[in-house]
Amino acid sequence: IMQSVAALESEVWSLLNLGSGHHLGSDGLDKESKETLSIVAESFEKESVLTKYDLILQLIRRKKLDLGAQPMQDLRLLISLRNEITHFKSLWTNEQDRKKLFKALEEKDSIPPTYSPEGRQNFFPHICLTYRRAKWSLDTVVSFIDYYYSELGIKSPLYERDRKTLTV
Repeated sequence: IMQSVAALESEVWSLLNLGSGHHLGSDGLDKESKETLSIVAESFEKESVLTKYDLILQLIRRKKLDLGAQPMQDLRLLISLRNEITHFKSLWTNEQDRKKLFKALEEKDSIPPTYSPEGRQNFFPHICLTYRRAKWSLDTVVSFIDYYYSELGIKSPLYERDRKTLTV
């Protein structure tokens, strides 16, 4: 989960500082977009990851990300989960049940892990942080990167990868 969001942050940094098409070598680099993005790169630093991707797409292709569609919905959920892990604060059981994030994650997958001890356990972290959640986080990032680069009109940096190496 942490590495998946870190990969997103790393990729958006590369887009801002190296330009779109940087992964394709000198023949694939969009020099005009690189110049445009280098002007705004520093001012985008405080923006959220998804906002950065959206602003880059608007500057380069004059399109907006549909933040209500997939894979952006799952991406928002993933980023919120990463933030919850990073800034974890212990809550009472009834407080956790009220959190929108946990409700959304529970709707995605609420099957307890096989090693779960008997008795009541909090959804987060005991039931939430499983292999399935890790796989979902990786699948979400791969889907987003592929989608985003298709919106840019550039071959995805994951295009040539064997998809078996991109699964958990």
